[in-house]
Amino acid sequence: MLLPRYSIRTTLIATTCCAVFFLVLGQAMRERPWAIVISVAISSLLATLIVHAMLFLTTAAMTRLVGSRQQPAHTSRGGVQTTLDQTLPPPTDNSTSND
Repeated sequence: MLLPRYSIRTTLIATTCCAVFFLVLGQAMRERPWAIVISVAISSLLATLIVHAMLFLTTAAMTRLVGSRQQPAHTSRGGVQTTLDQTLPPPTDNSTSND
């Protein structure tokens, strides 16, 4: 499902919020200082959310193209678990040789 389920109440709330925003935006066009501040603040918030969504979608797309299918997870005992049923032994440390 692409869009979540919504009701008429949700649609009316969204319509009311948009109407109030455009009312404030209209007041900002008449150069009311309070309306300019509110319009810039809401527009900045919306722009930030859009940029974050675009970065998330870009990262998700790159992960699907480049990322591996198995993501290893480190266990509390130092092992590496690649699936729910398989636990690999902890890695050996070759730096402490007795030579």
